[in-house]
Amino acid sequence: MKERKGILLTQDFDLAIQPVRNADGKIIRGLLIGDTADQDAVIVLKLHQGDLKEDALVGVGLTKYLRSKLDLIMTIIRNV
Repeated sequence: MKERKGILLTQDFDLAIQPVRNADGKIIRGLLIGDTADQDAVIVLKLHQGDLKEDALVGVGLTKYLRSKLDLIMTIIRNV
């Protein structure tokens, strides 16, 4: 699979920044660039349909799915 290069994000989906300064103390670079395939997949799994304005059909809504399954399991456990 071809590497997808882009701006990397932290675990909290903030920009991954590591400032590098020159001899004068000025920041010369800072955004981390790398393979974004895994983070792109995580973002799509977390998105719900309609969350992304540019493509409203993108999104799995995995967190909602997992929460609903957990609620079902907890209901079954309570009734046993």
